[in-house]
Amino acid sequence: MPRRKKVKPAAAGGISALLAEKRLFQPPPAFRAQANCRDPKIPARAARDPEKFWAEWAARLEWSKPWKKVLEWKPPHAKWFLPARYEDPAYRELMANWGRSGQI
Repeated sequence: MPRRKKVKPAAAGGISALLAEKRLFQPPPAFRAQANCRDPKIPARAARDPEKFWAEWAARLEWSKPWKKVLEWKPPHAKWFLPARYEDPAYRELMANWGRSGQI
């Protein structure tokens, strides 16, 4: 069995140093041109208040169990929309029809 390479921790600070990452990597122009979100106000709004921003988008979905808390952040772990439950509408429709006919 091959030996695994030892992975060195991030420079001096270990994983904590990665949580303070400040670099910004811009996408190539061709990628940016085909993006769905071209309005610069949208990312700016998301950066100002991420929880509010994502709660507004999530409210557009149909949840089988609503959330009470948008984000629980305990670095390096993030849990979104707790204790919500979301089921894909296509899956719900499939299960509803399967339940009636007994076959898919």
